[in-house]
Amino acid sequence: MKRLWCGGGLGFLMLLGIVGGTLWAENRPVQPNLSERYGYRVDLKRYPQGNPQETVRSIIEATAQGEIEYMLAHLIAPDETDQRLRGDRQLLHKLASKATPEKSGKMIEGLSRHLADGTWTIKRGLAWSHVDGVQDLSLQNLGDRWFMHNTPKKRP
Repeated sequence: MKRLWCGGGLGFLMLLGIVGGTLWAENRPVQPNLSERYGYRVDLKRYPQGNPQETVRSIIEATAQGEIEYMLAHLIAPDETDQRLRGDRQLLHKLASKATPEKSGKMIEGLSRHLADGTWTIKRGLAWSHVDGVQDLSLQNLGDRWFMHNTPKKRP
């Protein structure tokens, strides 16, 4: 399965393309408190997550601003982030420090294509975007926020 949004294949997207790590999804309960994660308080004014497209815009903005740790803590599906990091803030910092301008730029380009040209489907707390030639996106709704999956979920 492709996982990077880099180059022609555009496998997974950002997170893996940016930091070179892999977050493995597992059926685990989501943390009930999402207001502070890995030492970062959520900032919905700066990085809104009220709908899937807002979350993607927030990921683009956080990446452009070099706020990779915030992105991992608050914009990527918590169960996937926690599976990889297991609450370890030092590991979050180490993973985020692997981001490069080139990888970030490619990720931003792919996400921007979804915002501009994506065909969006939202159903039962899940959202998907498809753009020809780009890896599909999927996001999930938790409470009043949307989070992007590291590994896109298949449509039902």
